[in-house]
Order: sequence, then structure tokens, then C-alpha cells
Amino acid sequence: MEQSGATVFTKGEFSVVQWVAVRQDGSTEVRGYRLRGPGAPQILLPTAVIASAMVQELSKRRPGSRF
Repeated sequence: MEQSGATVFTKGEFSVVQWVAVRQDGSTEVRGYRLRGPGAPQILLPTAVIASAMVQELSKRRPGSRF
């Protein structure tokens, strides 16, 4: 089963969360990273660095953003 894991980065309305696979023995494996926030693409990204860079760009484009 795959599910959201820990939040690893947040800026304004956007955040980066781990996407993890939970095995039958209870162990987990990070499969990638997803963005959360208004207008964030629903794609699985390979690294937290790439996902964080996308959050930085998205937060610049939001009207009324103070960041």
C-alpha cells in the first residue's frame, strides 16, 4: 500500500510530503515526493530537492504571496 508520509518542506500554502510504500511486515520505503497546495501538479517526483524547488517556483507565482 502507498500513502503520504512525513512533510519535509513547507513554504506558504505549499508543502512537500514523502510518498511511501508500506510493506506487509510494517516497514516503509520512500517512493518519491509529492507537492501539496493550490495548483500543485499531482506527480511523483524523485527527490525532495526537486520537489522543494518546484514549491519555491509555485509560491512565487501565487497572487498575494508574501514570499
